[in-house]
Amino acid sequence: MEEHAPPVSQPQTLAEWRDWLCDQEMPIFSSTARRISATFDDARAGATELAQIVMADPNLSAKVLKLVNSAYYNTARQHIDSLTKAIILLGYDTLSEMALTASYIESIQSARKRYNANREVIDALHAAVQAKSLAQLTHDPAPEEVFLAALLYNVGHVAFRCFEDDLGNEIDRLVYLEKISEAEAEKRVLGFPLRELSAALAKAWHFKGLIEEVHQSKPRNMARARLVHRAHEIVRLQKRGELDADQVRIVMEPLRQYIRKPPAEMLRLFEQNTRITGNIAKQYGVEHARELLKPADEMDGPPPFLFMPEPTATEETAETEAPQPVPMEIEAPATPQPSPQTAHRLLLLQIQQDISNHMEGDFDLNRLLAMVVEGIQRGLPADRALFALLNRKRDLLREKAAVGWPNASDRLPIRVSVTEPDQIPNILSYAMQGSGAVWIRPDDGPKWQKLYTPAIESQFGRHECFIAPLAVTSRAIGIMYADRALSGAPLDQTAFDDFCHLVLQATFGLKLSRVHG
Repeated sequence: MEEHAPPVSQPQTLAEWRDWLCDQEMPIFSSTARRISATFDDARAGATELAQIVMADPNLSAKVLKLVNSAYYNTARQHIDSLTKAIILLGYDTLSEMALTASYIESIQSARKRYNANREVIDALHAAVQAKSLAQLTHDPAPEEVFLAALLYNVGHVAFRCFEDDLGNEIDRLVYLEKISEAEAEKRVLGFPLRELSAALAKAWHFKGLIEEVHQSKPRNMARARLVHRAHEIVRLQKRGELDADQVRIVMEPLRQYIRKPPAEMLRLFEQNTRITGNIAKQYGVEHARELLKPADEMDGPPPFLFMPEPTATEETAETEAPQPVPMEIEAPATPQPSPQTAHRLLLLQIQQDISNHMEGDFDLNRLLAMVVEGIQRGLPADRALFALLNRKRDLLREKAAVGWPNASDRLPIRVSVTEPDQIPNILSYAMQGSGAVWIRPDDGPKWQKLYTPAIESQFGRHECFIAPLAVTSRAIGIMYADRALSGAPLDQTAFDDFCHLVLQATFGLKLSRVHG
């Protein structure tokens, strides 16, 4: 009688399941996730590290380059042929979202139960798209982080279902026959709910910020955590065929303070996001995406929630070869003339491309910084833009490149002390103490008004503005500044995001200059 090697012992405790999934079933993702999450603390410093992590994995590198040229991420359809360009044009946050998502989906699709894997990962991706959409409606500062938090919220459930079948079927039987909750069934079969496994995996992979907080009973930022929780509830209702205007009103109740849109409008948005998810899933290589996004009562064949069989080879071929509809969100405009908004985005992309092209090979750092200042003025657009450099004593900022102010022959270059008498802070010194760009509104209260010192008012006036520190390591060497002082037009979130991307290009140029010596 032929002898077989003894099977690997079944994990029993929560810790054993965590280690088994990290070490035996998802080791590549575990390593990649730890390395990418280590860059989260400082996106500016992390941009270079992220590029190195992605380039170290040829499969991941190819996947990310394919994604950055997809219609969803690259709306201008401008060809991007390097990760350096991708980070500059799309930003660190978007690239980290893509890299972590691609690595996660690839690891899940190596599961033994391939159909189960696709079924679970499409729900996770669907929730992530819905959560990011909600985050954008609330003007969240980092919607990509909300996307990742939603994507990985059920990671314990997803990983368990993809790599363990018998115990999963036992959980389904308890839920179906005894009408108990999934969490209670999981505790009976495993000794713990899979929600705890998700939290344990997030901790093992050293996730920080919102990705870690959503697993806590009392997250520090409850409002952002609710975006993730509500997104998963939307997906649950959609899968059960119960997502209607009345249910949307109930789901959105905890967010009514931040999103004041009628239920019918939100329902249309959620349905559009479902279609978008299908298109994104295809880009990430998820099979049967459109079928798996259908509500349970519209699914072909047996229901997805109980004993779903593996698809036959014929079914897989049919899905692969089926003609793909044109995604709704990228249909060609009816008129050949671009809208003002589209024309502006194309201008901004061209500015960013010109800056990126200048950085290829040897480049002139002073010219690069001047290009960024000019790009800020044209691309936001801004009335005035400035790059000022710290002196060696680090007590004075001196103008190095400026547009929008009177000609240099008609005025003295801007010089502002960052250590004013009695250590009184001003808008520039305040910005330099932080790690990222700030949006300063002088009318928002006494705190901001005090930052407009006489020295600031004499050279800048008292205007709403964007300011960002420029740093090579952890120490700022100067600042970028932008305002609309001449026109008096208000600044907005889109302009702030564009300002941050252009500043990121300047920061990346500083790092490259340091590497090249």
